[in-house]
Amino acid sequence: MSALALINGLLLSIISLFHFYWALGGKFGKDAVFPRLKGKQEGRSPGVLITFVVAIVFGLMAYLSFGAGGIFGIHFPAQGLKYGLPVLAFIFCARAIGDLKYVGFFKKENTGDFAWYDSRVFSPLSLFMGIVFFILFLNITGVIK
Repeated sequence: MSALALINGLLLSIISLFHFYWALGGKFGKDAVFPRLKGKQEGRSPGVLITFVVAIVFGLMAYLSFGAGGIFGIHFPAQGLKYGLPVLAFIFCARAIGDLKYVGFFKKENTGDFAWYDSRVFSPLSLFMGIVFFILFLNITGVIK
């Protein structure tokens, strides 16, 4: 289980670092991470503050994942794991399924860079992380070892 916690934590750390990079003005990859409306050249994107908040949230999710596996000597409070892991499992699996329009495996809008990356990277990664969070939850509750 430690290997899964490590992989999940590292993935979430990388995602967090990308958000900090974008919040600080970085451009690499930014055009492909937000859906654009059909026929519109200019896509909307979140502001600096919300991007910083998202970066911090992903960092906290990485911390929780490391804590669930006891990685780097991080030990997360048992109650935080008991409630946090299943919530994150649900959130990431729901993200993988998507909103049925622009995001997720069942989206209807399949044009543009975002849709391509969403189908091949973002949704599968979300499903993977959701499953890992669920496995980590089952591990800390003693259902599986």
